[in-house]
Amino acid sequence: MKAGAMRKAVYLFLWNPKWDTESFSDYESLVAETNAGNSYDTPWICRSKRPQPGDEAYMKRTGGKNNGLFARGEVVGGCYTRESDGTQCVSLRLHTFLPLGNEISHVDLQHSPLDRTNWKPQASGMRVHPESVDALDRLWISRCGENDKANGNTQTIVRPSDRAQGTQDVDKVFERISKIVPDPFERLTALRQLVASAAYAEEIAPATWGVTLYPKENLFRLNVGPVEVLVVGNGIRLNCVGSISESPFIGPNFQGTTYRSVSDPQCAFVGSLDAFAAVAADLQPHHRRFIELALQKKDGTPFRGSSYRKSHSEDLLAYARALVAKQISVESTPWLFPGDEDVALTEGARLTVRVNAYERNPKARARCLEHYGVSCVICGFTAENVYGREAAGFIHVHHLRPLSEIGARYVVDPIVDLRPVCPNCHAVIHSRKPAYSLEEVVAMVK
Repeated sequence: MKAGAMRKAVYLFLWNPKWDTESFSDYESLVAETNAGNSYDTPWICRSKRPQPGDEAYMKRTGGKNNGLFARGEVVGGCYTRESDGTQCVSLRLHTFLPLGNEISHVDLQHSPLDRTNWKPQASGMRVHPESVDALDRLWISRCGENDKANGNTQTIVRPSDRAQGTQDVDKVFERISKIVPDPFERLTALRQLVASAAYAEEIAPATWGVTLYPKENLFRLNVGPVEVLVVGNGIRLNCVGSISESPFIGPNFQGTTYRSVSDPQCAFVGSLDAFAAVAADLQPHHRRFIELALQKKDGTPFRGSSYRKSHSEDLLAYARALVAKQISVESTPWLFPGDEDVALTEGARLTVRVNAYERNPKARARCLEHYGVSCVICGFTAENVYGREAAGFIHVHHLRPLSEIGARYVVDPIVDLRPVCPNCHAVIHSRKPAYSLEEVVAMVK
């Protein structure tokens, strides 16, 4: 693109092969054809009227295997009504398809400034945040090196075997971590500690540490140099420098340790994540000191490298960073009605709070936001991008099944039944009875 040129908007379009089995049915041929310089034209259902001819387009596969960004092109025809069924569509021309297994996954997109975009919208036609666009271009080209007509790039496609090993879909990472730490609040506590410990180790001695995920044992571990400094599984173990029975190492959750690589007196917190959360802040300086000593040899020189880098799980760390950055917590949701904390995530019992209201279970909300993020699925609004870090995590959660229509308690599925929406879109949804669907409000956004 020439200097000073005005760049067109970039939009995200969704394809779920479980619902649409006809589109891209001969996928391998599309990869070969576009790699040879041909394009693929297709109408695409899009109720939003915002995409215009000349805008850039990315396709994202959802709902099954190989989820992620898989094709790139442009909008060649704006919103129109298809005569055959009255559906609103746009016309797309796709220039590049990535080979199966080489998609840009959701985990890949959870780094700044890419994380300013809501990558899990409810429908096609969501605009990619302008601050994410350049980084997305670089990620696309570095991943596929494709014959991209939009950028004049003539490099060769990178095959799946050339891709770094260990990359997984965010849903797989979420599934494994959820088994290790089922409670969303405890999960956030554990991952926040993992991010802080890994960041401190990297600051002192880069690449001398590793995060290892053990799915069969239901735990993950952070090793610094030759020593484990953090273990999460059936609770948490956090190693520190200090002596038992001295503040803050007082109580049944502290045990003495004898790692030979750490010369100073040492101990560890061993207990539940709920108990750990109450003392975590007091332990941090002692834990950081343990990391410092674990990174040193007996002669005081630092270790170089770590055997644990071979089993290092960058996916887990990327997921942890993304989750912590979103600051999903009860403290950041002051608009919640008071409710019970049932583990079964039951909702719907009527409360008497001045006026009749319905409880909102904060654990259901947390799981919803952990899955979908804190951007509005309708318009893409993210409070932190507009108001700063103080507003991180501010978002409403909309129940797709209106609670006012539910008389008895029911078991809510946070992924199926809930969606994050901004207050404005939430107000529009409920501006009539029956409420507008998410798709109807998406179509209203200009």
